[in-house]
Amino acid sequence: MAKASQGKDFDHLYKLVLVGDCGTGKTDLVSRFAHNESNVNEQSRIGVDFKTRSIKAAGKTIKTQIWDTTGEERFRTITKAYYRGAVGVFIVYNVSVQKTFENVQRWLYDVREYSRPEVVLMLVGNQTVVEDSAAKEGSVNTKEAQEFAKQNHLMFMETSTLDGSNVELAFISMVQKIYEKQNKLEKDDEVELFQAPENLEDQRGYEFDTVGDSRRRGHECAFCNMIIKQFTELPCGHGFCGSCLETWELKEDEGNKPISCILCKKEYDVTKKHTSNFIDRQITADLEVYCKKKDEGCKWSGFIVDFEGHYKNECQFAIIQCEFDGCELYFKRKDKKIHDKNCVKRIVQCPHCKQEFQFFKLNNPHFGECDQFPVDCLNEGCEVNLPRIEIPTNLALLYSLHPFYVFQYADQLEEDLDD
Repeated sequence: MAKASQGKDFDHLYKLVLVGDCGTGKTDLVSRFAHNESNVNEQSRIGVDFKTRSIKAAGKTIKTQIWDTTGEERFRTITKAYYRGAVGVFIVYNVSVQKTFENVQRWLYDVREYSRPEVVLMLVGNQTVVEDSAAKEGSVNTKEAQEFAKQNHLMFMETSTLDGSNVELAFISMVQKIYEKQNKLEKDDEVELFQAPENLEDQRGYEFDTVGDSRRRGHECAFCNMIIKQFTELPCGHGFCGSCLETWELKEDEGNKPISCILCKKEYDVTKKHTSNFIDRQITADLEVYCKKKDEGCKWSGFIVDFEGHYKNECQFAIIQCEFDGCELYFKRKDKKIHDKNCVKRIVQCPHCKQEFQFFKLNNPHFGECDQFPVDCLNEGCEVNLPRIEIPTNLALLYSLHPFYVFQYADQLEEDLDD
């Protein structure tokens, strides 16, 4: 949710989501930022709650809508719906509880599966009040967390809800990053996104600029002032778009009025009108038009009957949907290569076994089970490695060729010869 306001007291509305295990201080982070207060004694929240706060960034007023989702396992099916529309997600762990950091990978997996590809992600290590039993689990190494964030292309921040340090900075940094990402200057690398594809089956007539004088009198519908589509003739001889005429008839019928032609005012029986595919074809047969995307830069022109094929297969300014399973984004065809290169739902191969995955699933448990994953020898100083699948079946061969055992055998042989 990154919307420009219309007549409101803010310029943009950003939906931000916090996820992470229970006990990481998500609710307290939201309270600190939204109201500068602490809820350290508050019990774990049930379900989902959100707070708002407006801030200034790059001279714009940005209203943040911050969703606080519970980390308890039984509510994970609820929180998945709240990723939808989020432009920023904080993945929170407790710096004093190692287990909450270990579960970050699971939360990251969920975020990348259910969020939009361009979402901004921040890993937050939060210091909060913990029980003695939790403290005994050990703390999280900052360098380890930073390295994880770097490898997974996440922003990183350590905060404290005990004294409020870095809480404000974390949210401000997130908002600034979102704003920069949505307003970046490198237009060549920017993909303009659309909510839905354009509808070629417009209920009105054909809306085109015609080439030269190919548009003749009689081609236009008196209702929509466009080239007639689905030519329908009334008993009086006047013709209109089929859908335009039906809309007019429904409107007149609702008012219990007698239905008459809008041109000659003659009443007519709706069962007496006539639809002619022949006249439809006759109207469009020699009608030369420009592409509907002419004003955006498309240079195509041709017969109207060829337009649909051009738009669906060739026009670089046509709105198309991403082809990767699970990605629901729409963009102009000219941006397809850029989007495909960066889409988190794109298909990539495991570098070891060539099994295919969607990009956001690359860090799944597969690498712990991959048959072709190279396994290093456990002997110190040895650089021999084999694919995991070959170790059980080639154990004898591995030992017979292994430098450690070859040298050991050679030493024993030399001792025997000396004797």
